[in-house]
Amino acid sequence: NMHFRNGAVAISYVAALLLKLVDEQKVSLDDKLSEFLPEIPHADRVTLGQLAQMTSGYVDYVIGNTKMNDAAYANPFRRWTVHDLLQYAVNQPLLYEPGTNWNYAHTNYLLLGLALEKATGQEMSKLLSEKVLRPLGLRNTVNSLTPEIPAPVLHAFSSERREFLKIPTGTPFYEESTFWDPSWTITHGAIQTTDIYDMKATAAGIGAGRGLSAEFYQ
Repeated sequence: NMHFRNGAVAISYVAALLLKLVDEQKVSLDDKLSEFLPEIPHADRVTLGQLAQMTSGYVDYVIGNTKMNDAAYANPFRRWTVHDLLQYAVNQPLLYEPGTNWNYAHTNYLLLGLALEKATGQEMSKLLSEKVLRPLGLRNTVNSLTPEIPAPVLHAFSSERREFLKIPTGTPFYEESTFWDPSWTITHGAIQTTDIYDMKATAAGIGAGRGLSAEFYQ
């Protein structure tokens, strides 16, 4: 029953939360981001649905972002704030007119999480717990405020800092990345640790639309 950080699965939880709030008529997929975060550049051009579908046009603060990656690789234990992350992305021009193309960007789900917090007046960790994690019957998936992972831990090893550290290609190189700080990955409050049983329950539950009305699921 090894525990690990669920990484990209956090995106599916935030998306499920968005759909739940739309089903409850708390928000709409067509709501402009500016209704909740008017201070964010281009917010009057982007909808919540476009953020969820990665069609907003915002650049990513991770993929291809040399400045952010260099800062993260220089200190993989750094605790990032939302402001830290957004400064690498939202002040740049959109890559395309929202809704006309697609690009994967962590920026989208960072903004989406912040918008849903503003729309409901509740913190993301509470929203996810009450509206997604508990209804899915997840017992070992919990919000992670620090890099700590409950024991027993499935450890991870990485060579991704090889180029940054200028380690020659022929030199064997791996370092333990298990407890690198995950605060750069998504909206704070949506970074969970989990186990394989909850991962299976997540796939089955979200795939079956558990927690949504039958009509809305269709």
